[in-house]
Amino acid sequence: MGSDSGVRSLKGEDGSKPHPRAFGTPIQFLTTFVREQKLLSWGEGLRRMTGLPAHVLGWQRRGRIAEGAVADLVVFSPEDLADRSTYAEPVAAPAGVQHVLVAGQFVLRDGAHTGARPGRIIQRGRDE
Repeated sequence: MGSDSGVRSLKGEDGSKPHPRAFGTPIQFLTTFVREQKLLSWGEGLRRMTGLPAHVLGWQRRGRIAEGAVADLVVFSPEDLADRSTYAEPVAAPAGVQHVLVAGQFVLRDGAHTGARPGRIIQRGRDE
């Protein structure tokens, strides 16, 4: 599971709009292939989005829930999960996501952005 969409500012200072897949790909993957078509279990779908890419990229402390791992977590309601990004409004948070933690810090709490920005670029094989 992945997208070829580039990263842009959420504020749109340059006037451009990203493709809706920039925000919708993970949600579309889970709702279409896991929830609706049942081609994958929730566990396998989530593994393909987390642990598998972390393994391929050589990240030892990411992509899994374990003691000593980096706490990058998303808490969501599978039945309420829905992509809201469109061509007209591509920057749209998905429905059904309650919390997002990046490196153990709440970025989204109870559906509201906290203002925290703990994310950083991680190189292949170097997740420290």
